[in-house]
Parts: sequence; C-alpha cells; structure tokens
Amino acid sequence: MLSLADVVRSCAWETHRELGCVYLEAHYRDCLCHFLQQAGCTTTCEETVVFKTSFGLQLLENGRIDIIVERSLGGNREAMILELKARTKPNGKTLANAKAQTQRYINQFTRLGVICPAMIVWFAPNGQNKVAFLEFEGVRRGTLTDDFVV
Repeated sequence: MLSLADVVRSCAWETHRELGCVYLEAHYRDCLCHFLQQAGCTTTCEETVVFKTSFGLQLLENGRIDIIVERSLGGNREAMILELKARTKPNGKTLANAKAQTQRYINQFTRLGVICPAMIVWFAPNGQNKVAFLEFEGVRRGTLTDDFVV
C-alpha cells in the first residue's frame, strides 16, 4: 500500500501530465484535488482552518492552507498539509518563503497537539517538465527533492 506522501506525488505527476506547466496555482490545486479524491482521499482546499481547543475555537494564523489531504486506512487516519507553488522557480527567496510558510503551519498544528506532516508541491514554470517536492515531517525542516522528468 502506498504511503500518503506517495499518493500525493503520484497525483501531482498526474496533474502535471494533464495540465502541463503554464497554469496558475488555483488550476493545479483544483486538478490535484480531483486526482486525490479519485485516489480515495478527502481534501479541504483554501479554507481557513479552525481548531477546537479547551479555550474555545482558534483560527489558524497566517492565511489559508492550500490543501489538507486526509485518508483512512484500516481504521488509521492520515493527514498531510500541501502547499502548492506554480509559475516561480524553487530557488533563493521563493524557496525560503515557501519553507517558512509551511513551517509556520506545522508549528501551529503542533502547538495545538496535532502532528501533521507537510509537503510543498512545486509545479515548474515555463516549459520545465518537472514537479519538485519538499517534505516536512513533524517539526523537522525539509529538504528539496527535484524529482523525475515525465
């Protein structure tokens, strides 16, 4: 059985094959959610996340998460935060900003007692036939893997 991260990678590649490399992040998000749902996952897209705590309801700070993907396998529930990027190159300042944003999401989940891995899915711009993935597990910092050529 594939891990949730492997399912996300597979669906991201399917999204890339379907759309190519010229669309905006919202197009990739909608297409990726479609493929994730076909793979048996539940997705929450571009919504403000609200946590129920002993102090009442708390909003997730710093905006909205692009996608939260979840699935249940044999009674176990898995979830992953996905941050999507498109039309920019994953280098320098753009990479640092994406890492910091994703790390903030993970830290906020962790403060509320939820350990949730995350992944940045980077759809390469302008004719580059690539999708890059940056995985975070818990609160550890991730490293960029420039994956495959379709």
